[in-house]
Amino acid sequence: MALPLPLAASTPLLHGEFGSYPVRGPRFALTLTPQALHIQRLRPKPEARPRGGLVPLSEVSGCCTLRSHSSSDSAAYFCIYTYPRGRRGGRRRATRTFRADGAATYEENRTEAQRWATALTCLLRGQLLPTDGERHNHARELVRGLSLSEWDSIITVSGDGLLYEVLNGLLERPDWEEAVKMPVGILPCGSGNALAGAVNQHGGFEPALGVDLLLNCSLLLCRGGSCPLDLLSVTLASGSRCFSFLSVAWGFVSDVDIQSERFRALGSARFTLGTVLSLAALHTYRGRLSYLPATMEAASPTPGHGLPRAKSELTLAPAPAAAPAVAHSPLHRSVSDLPLPLPQSALTSPGSPELPNLLLNGGGPELAGDWGGAGDAPLSPDPVLPSPPGSPKVAILSPISKGAPEMPSSSGLPSSKPNATVAVSTRGPADHLLPPLGTALPPGWVTLEGDFVLILAISPSHLGADLVAAPHARFDDGLVHLCWVRGGISRAALLRLFLAMEHGSHLSLDCPQLGYTAARAFRLEPLTSRGVLTVDGEQVEYGPLQAQVHPGLGTLLTGPPGRPGQEP
Repeated sequence: MALPLPLAASTPLLHGEFGSYPVRGPRFALTLTPQALHIQRLRPKPEARPRGGLVPLSEVSGCCTLRSHSSSDSAAYFCIYTYPRGRRGGRRRATRTFRADGAATYEENRTEAQRWATALTCLLRGQLLPTDGERHNHARELVRGLSLSEWDSIITVSGDGLLYEVLNGLLERPDWEEAVKMPVGILPCGSGNALAGAVNQHGGFEPALGVDLLLNCSLLLCRGGSCPLDLLSVTLASGSRCFSFLSVAWGFVSDVDIQSERFRALGSARFTLGTVLSLAALHTYRGRLSYLPATMEAASPTPGHGLPRAKSELTLAPAPAAAPAVAHSPLHRSVSDLPLPLPQSALTSPGSPELPNLLLNGGGPELAGDWGGAGDAPLSPDPVLPSPPGSPKVAILSPISKGAPEMPSSSGLPSSKPNATVAVSTRGPADHLLPPLGTALPPGWVTLEGDFVLILAISPSHLGADLVAAPHARFDDGLVHLCWVRGGISRAALLRLFLAMEHGSHLSLDCPQLGYTAARAFRLEPLTSRGVLTVDGEQVEYGPLQAQVHPGLGTLLTGPPGRPGQEP
């Protein structure tokens, strides 16, 4: 393992202003050095030598990031817990919670809180500090400020995750309508490489992995050529929105994706191992899937690829209605391949009356009682923080959005307020097919409810470089392809589905639990209190979400199309 570079004990590593928790407390200036956390009170009355203002890292046992239960609180919270020596030499636990509130949105404040938590964790474990050259959302920030007129296209040398950042960064610009037209391409160097697999198929190459896939995609880029790229706009439970080019998953697929993070060093084999482990502990989830059907003319299957729909769903489909015109679409982060660390199992508080089922970031459940302040909305932990590189137990960062979904006491299920309006992003195209989350759906939508092993919404043909989830899909077909597997399927049958997916023949297996349809918009409502939702392979907040396709919003460098089975 790489050793940290020697730093002077007084070298400032991070400096920033924080509020306190409870909110009515003073404000502080924090400075992190290799040996201590310096705390100085700023307001209401500055202290030249604040009591307890120097916290040696030798007394710090861990840290975590928190969020408020109040959906109106855009701040994030950074908590450290220490065991300082008392006058008689004994140690007693003490915690300090600071409020990161310098930005207008929760996402930005959460990023700042996690930056401090990650740096502190690195110091405590004697590991290299994260560098600005390679970090979460760095590409997103670069693209937002890029002078696009100086460039012809943007190529990512990565897996799907980096392209997700690029596309979202383009759509967050003031000039997003022009920026999103910038051609983007990918040279596969990740573990999933789903989009590269679809580009490889589009170019007429035989399925490939590793260096062969990289060479094929490089050749296609050199030959030139592009096509429109459909993007999917995803509105999360809190009302925030992200854009996806790959998939939205719930159940088995998202379980495999997140659990396999710990095996990232294995490359694409991580998903094989993750599949085996998830099969051994197969779960079903109760939920509701609603969608706006689309006619199949735009995405007719190739011969030999049937389009089965579970018999129980056939009677639910309404007569085809004229599909409204659609204009544009958003982005996602795909099978996570950014250089982020591995996931760690969530720890559950043994019994906090205020914060049930706590998910802690790098700490134990001992802090549960410290997260409630008189008169303040209680805090709950964020999804698990990423540990520094090289750590044996680490977790991925999740793009969690501002605010937390309400948890009705009657069922314990996440939902939105019945009359709440969706907080639409000021950038990107409007979702004209979607009513606000929590409101009734328009006529013509189909609703399925029951126990599911998985629900997958995918835009291109591939879920991985060697997984063809929607063999007939095209980059610009204007459709999102919905696949689901009902509860009651055996482990052996589910394994057969995924083995057949390597050749795109799973839709021809006549599996009664497998369902498929093409849609222009959908809404997914989990009806179980726990689960994992992913957007392009990255975990997002758990709760109801909805999405619609924006046809041809982006531009993808694909090279010229080829005939399947023949080298171009």
